[in-house]
Amino acid sequence: MNRLQSFQIERLEVNEEFIRLRERLEKGEKAIPICGLAGSSLAYILAALCSKRSHPLLLIASNRERAEQMADDMQFFGVQNVFHFPDTETLPYELDEPHVEIAARQI
Repeated sequence: MNRLQSFQIERLEVNEEFIRLRERLEKGEKAIPICGLAGSSLAYILAALCSKRSHPLLLIASNRERAEQMADDMQFFGVQNVFHFPDTETLPYELDEPHVEIAARQI
């Protein structure tokens, strides 16, 4: 994480809404919906949360493109160990096997 990213996260950590969000996570709430953020702002919030946590966070995106963008954004904001679990591109009732490369990334 570079100096600018560290500075931005430090500024966020004094925001009241962010503090409440972090407290909800620390209390062990299992699902906390975060809505209404545009562009990379969700990745920015999550990067700030990850910077002080040792526990993993799970993000569920609405579609494949959004998931890939979030993974890229999280890495940009300095989050280590970001994993994108790709979809299989096959429907559950289809007899086709998922592509080998996708199956390998899921493991």
